[in-house]
Amino acid sequence: MIAEHERSTDRIYDACAAQYGFDTDKTLSARLKLELASARIRPEHHVLDVGCANGLYMVALASRCSAIVGIDINDRMLELAREALQRVGADNARLHKQSASSLGFADASFDVVYSFSTLLLVPDTLEALRQIARVLKPGGWAVLDITGRYNLSRLYWDWYYRRNGHFGVNAYAYREIAGHLARLGLVIEQAHALGFTDQWRYIPGLHKLKALDRLFHAPGERDLDYRLSNHPWLFPLANRWYLVCRRA
Repeated sequence: MIAEHERSTDRIYDACAAQYGFDTDKTLSARLKLELASARIRPEHHVLDVGCANGLYMVALASRCSAIVGIDINDRMLELAREALQRVGADNARLHKQSASSLGFADASFDVVYSFSTLLLVPDTLEALRQIARVLKPGGWAVLDITGRYNLSRLYWDWYYRRNGHFGVNAYAYREIAGHLARLGLVIEQAHALGFTDQWRYIPGLHKLKALDRLFHAPGERDLDYRLSNHPWLFPLANRWYLVCRRA
C-alpha cells in the first residue's frame, strides 16, 4: 500500500510538474546547486541524483560523468525526466522509481550523490541520509540541501504541505544536522547559506514590497542575501544550507 505521504506528495508534484522548469541559471540557489555538484564530478564518476524530479540537474550534469542515475517517487516527474534526457541524448542516464529512504543500490556504488529540494519532504530524513552515506564510496562526495528550522520560510512551507495532506517539512538546527552527518561519516567540507533575508516574503504586508526582492537579489555572482545569510551571526537563521560532504 502506498503511504499517505506518498499519495499527497504525488498530488502536489503532479500539480506543479507542468511548471517545473529547466533553467539552472534562473536563481542563485539553482546556480549554486549546479556549481557545487559539477565541481566534484569527474568523467569517470558514477553519480546519483536523489529526488531527481524532472531531471533538471541530470540534464546539466550527464555529460560530465560516466554514468548518472536518478531516483524519484513521482511517476509524472520521472516521465518528464526521461523525455528531457532523451532530448539531450544522455544515454548514460538511468531512472528508477525509488524512495530516498530505501535506495536499491549496493554499498559504495557512487562517487558523487546529490539531493536537492528533497530531504525536507522525506518522512525519515535521517534514514535517507544513512542510505546516501551507505551507497557513497569512501572519499566520495555528497552535495545536499538542508532546510533550516529557525526561518519563517520553514513555517510557511510546513503549513502549506500539511494543508495539502503531507506531513509537513523536516528542518534542523545547523549544529544538529552537522552532528547527524558526522555520525554517518559525512564530513562537511563546505557550507553555503541562503534565504535569511527572504523571510520578508512571509510577513503580511511586507510580501507586497517587490523592491525588497531587487535589493536582496540584485544580479551578481553572490547577491546580498547570500552575503548576509553567510554572516556568522545570521548563518544559523538561513532558510537553506547547501552542504558539500566528504565520505570518510
